Amino acid sequence: MLLLPLLVYAAIGLLVGLGFVTRGVNRVDPAAAGSPFIFRLVILPGCIGLWPLILLKWARVEKGGDA
Repeated sequence: MLLLPLLVYAAIGLLVGLGFVTRGVNRVDPAAAGSPFIFRLVILPGCIGLWPLILLKWARVEKGGDA
């Protein structure tokens, strides 16, 4: 009963995390532009766990706001 919501949360987190480390990190943090693959691999687990916050920050930047 508790496993299904956790799996859904992790699956959404994986999708958001992969999108963020491939495209979003460059927009949210210009200093991370051109960062190596290993850096993106290191931040992926955090992006998966904190995907709601990552998504909000990424959306704010896309709207033209401040990170």
